[in-house]
Amino acid sequence: MGENTLFQITQHDALTVLYPDASINDRAMVNEFADQLISFVDETKPAKLQINFQYARFFGSEAVTALIRAQKRLESNGGKMNLCGMSKELRSIFRICRLDGPVFHIYDSCRDAAAALEE
Repeated sequence: MGENTLFQITQHDALTVLYPDASINDRAMVNEFADQLISFVDETKPAKLQINFQYARFFGSEAVTALIRAQKRLESNGGKMNLCGMSKELRSIFRICRLDGPVFHIYDSCRDAAAALEE
């Protein structure tokens, strides 16, 4: 990925943690994040991907669609993904859209999210 990515990555053994940037604050940036996320997943094919939203403040439907696409691509390669670190507001959007549970595994604790990927 280039220098201008809209997320940070940390690696902890087999666990890849992706942090969407706080600068994602409008639809154009959400679209760019979505493109970068799909490219990252396609290029690196992480086995265990945790997306930590602790810095994210804005997240549009395009980004949710990208998360779904990324998850499907990971699963087709035998990988797993979960989400954590969401603000109450962001988490409520995922609940209202019925994405919390049936589509995504979302954890309040990022430590619990990491442990779940180990199972």
